[in-house]
Amino acid sequence: MKAPQIDRLIRSYEGGGQAIDEQSRKLLDQLFEKLNQIVPCGDDNRHDLWLEAPRGTIEDYGDYEYELENELVSNMAEFEANWKEDYPHDVSFYQLTTAEYNGYRNVILNGSVVIRYEPGETGFYDLSKLLLWLIESVENTIFMLREGSYNDHIREALPYRYRTGVLPVKDYWDLFPEQRADHFQRISERECAEFDTLIHEQADTAPIMGLTVNRYLEICTLGYKENRVEGYETRTPLELYKRNADDRDGGLLTIDPDSPEAFDRWYDIPSQDKWEIQNPSHMWEVIQGSSRTRVHLFVSKKDGGYVLSLSTNEYCCPEYAARFYLALRHNGIPVTIFNAEGIADYLLGRGKVGFVPCFNWPTDYYYGGFSDKAVLEFRHFPEEHADVLSAKTEWYPIAEVSLKEAGETCTF
Repeated sequence: MKAPQIDRLIRSYEGGGQAIDEQSRKLLDQLFEKLNQIVPCGDDNRHDLWLEAPRGTIEDYGDYEYELENELVSNMAEFEANWKEDYPHDVSFYQLTTAEYNGYRNVILNGSVVIRYEPGETGFYDLSKLLLWLIESVENTIFMLREGSYNDHIREALPYRYRTGVLPVKDYWDLFPEQRADHFQRISERECAEFDTLIHEQADTAPIMGLTVNRYLEICTLGYKENRVEGYETRTPLELYKRNADDRDGGLLTIDPDSPEAFDRWYDIPSQDKWEIQNPSHMWEVIQGSSRTRVHLFVSKKDGGYVLSLSTNEYCCPEYAARFYLALRHNGIPVTIFNAEGIADYLLGRGKVGFVPCFNWPTDYYYGGFSDKAVLEFRHFPEEHADVLSAKTEWYPIAEVSLKEAGETCTF
């Protein structure tokens, strides 16, 4: 099979929720019998192999007449350009990952689960075309392992876009100055430098006494104005908070806004009991968003008053929290920010870029995935400047694959 055909099958079966037919089940048995000749690389008889498929011709890519009729392209030149953009190289690579436990089996191609088999299940989905290609490819891998050529071939042939590596951000910016310009368009170099200075200065840590809802909203407004959120010049603190914060705040806005005693009483209500007032699952979230973009301005009790602390994901859009921090410090309000050093490194380009395989979403790595904690940005390896960039990048080693010794078995 050619790469475009394989990719279409991956998209069709992504998620692995199909109950396969009897013919496919027998082919799945054959596939795992072949794989069991190879030393597993992890628990549950896990195997990781690199398979290859040719790009093929433009006819393998798609049906030009269909795309033209459905206005997906306007002419052959556009159709051909799409083909070359999607398949710029003669060969595509596929990382096959398999695992099995007590008869349960998973087959994953380039990060997508294509088969999720449960023992005893019966169905009607025919995955034989994909499984036959997998069996043939694994057989070829075993042949190469026997002759001792597989590992050297993969090390030499696997394109950088499928690999994992790290590079200092400043080296990346030297080759892609537009990326640096875009970074400092989101937050100025002056703001970044000031943030770096302030987090290293001794700040006032005295608690805020007599905190009220309205005082908290006024403090939030300082951050909203520093970030120039929509309506920051005309909206009231309450309006800005309602527009930007998450309303699952445990009833913060239901109490007397000017009473320190009311704030104290509400604060002391256990989180599980706040559910009786209102959903408290996103308390103190002053800029709502995903787990990578939201900003919290936490309130904690200390010495008869309250202290404030900011939190955000330091890998993605920390400029909003950094501006919040600057605004509060400018106005003499005691505040700390979690992982200040990591945020400063990201803002000033002192970290590293992590290149991730082209079939993975870079955003998946914001939750971890690199042991090197200096990696603060995640990208696919670009085609432009590839030779220079690859030479500067520290590439992670590709795992070695080997055959089992004669008579060797595996228990799992």
